[in-house]
Amino acid sequence: MAGCANRRRSAARMMLRTGHAVACSVLLVSLTTAGCNSALTGSSDVLVYPGDGAGAVIPDATEGAPWTMADPTVCLKDPASSPVTITSVAPVEGSDGIEVTSFATGSPASEFGSDFVSLPDAGFDPLHTTVEGVCGDGHAELVLELVRTGTETGHSESFVVTYRDGDKEGRLHVPFEVTLCAPDDSTTEHCD
Repeated sequence: MAGCANRRRSAARMMLRTGHAVACSVLLVSLTTAGCNSALTGSSDVLVYPGDGAGAVIPDATEGAPWTMADPTVCLKDPASSPVTITSVAPVEGSDGIEVTSFATGSPASEFGSDFVSLPDAGFDPLHTTVEGVCGDGHAELVLELVRTGTETGHSESFVVTYRDGDKEGRLHVPFEVTLCAPDDSTTEHCD
């Protein structure tokens, strides 16, 4: 998405509660990608990311500790489509210091948001990876458990979702940018 010349950023802060009842701020970033390459729109043959792009900057992410988020949403493009099963989610090539350690799909009604907990501790089953909702009528939240893998801040501009549609495999590019800040990072934007 760095190649998109016309993008606007709007930010909203929300508060999280960790398991230790300590509040920390999360910066959610919305990116409008008008005029960008259609490969970045979040569309595949069957599975779709209906958003314009978004992201999160997480201050004070402890190395190796899980951070789970129930966002972004995905849905089926066509009402005639059969449900698909997500088989893997990975940071886009070129990402540094961030890893997807588990994933699931969840109901938007869960209202989970995000927290410094594992996927199961957040109430999601890593065996539930099916998307059945058709865009406009329903969707599923893509729930990701991420970890910062090194001593430096971890970052991914987007994620690649691999899924099975019957006997076919498909891939969906999800332009959801995540930064997991090292506790001592005062140079990366929004990490301090």
